[in-house]
Amino acid sequence: MTAPTSKPAPPGDTPGPAMPKSDRPKPLEKFDVVSKFCIALGGLALSGAIGFSTIYFSHQATERQANGQIEALALQRRSSAAQLELSLLPVFARGTDAERQLALSILGSLAPDEAERVGAVVIPQLKSETQRREASQAMSSLPERKQQQEFRQRLQNAAIYRQSSLDANACREYFAAFESLPPGEKKRVATEVETARREYSRGQFSDAAVRLQTLLGTK
Repeated sequence: MTAPTSKPAPPGDTPGPAMPKSDRPKPLEKFDVVSKFCIALGGLALSGAIGFSTIYFSHQATERQANGQIEALALQRRSSAAQLELSLLPVFARGTDAERQLALSILGSLAPDEAERVGAVVIPQLKSETQRREASQAMSSLPERKQQQEFRQRLQNAAIYRQSSLDANACREYFAAFESLPPGEKKRVATEVETARREYSRGQFSDAAVRLQTLLGTK
C-alpha cells in the first residue's frame, strides 16, 4: 500500500522565519519615552516661567514701594513749601518794605518756586527803589537755587533706589542730577559720567551706580 504524498504549498503561503520578540517594533514603548521626555521638558519650561514671573513681580513690588517713598517725600516738600508761604502771607500783605524783602529772601532760600511766584507780585509794590532792586537781584538767583534743589532731590531719589537694589533706576536719577550741575561742574565730571553711561548701556547697572554715587554723592 502506497503512502500518501503531501501536496506542495501554494506559492506565497510558505511561512517565513519567525521574528524574534526582541526585534519586533514596540510603538507603545516609543510613545512612552517620547511622552516622558515632553513632560520633563514642559516641566522645566514651567519652572523657568514661574521663576521668571516670581522675580519680575518681586521687582515690580520693590519698585512700587520705592516710588511710593519718593512720592511721599515730594509731597512732604510741597506741603512744607506751601505752609511756609502761608505763614509769610501776613508779612507780604501788611509788613514794611524791609520785612517784605526779608520774607521774600527766606521764601526764596527754601521754596524758590513759591518765591518766584510771590516775588512777581510783591516786588512791584515795594516803595523803595533800592529795595526793589535788591529784591530783584535776589530773585535772579532763584534759577540756580532751583537747580541745586533739583540736584539734591535727585540724589535723594537715587539713594532710595540704591537701598532697594534698583540700580538701573538709581542710575537714571544720577544722570538727571548731573544735568542739574553748573556748566563748570559738569565739565569736570563729564568723563566719568560718560564711562558710567557706557556701563549702563551694557547692563552693568551696579557698577554704574557705584561710580555715579562716588562721583556725585559727595557734592
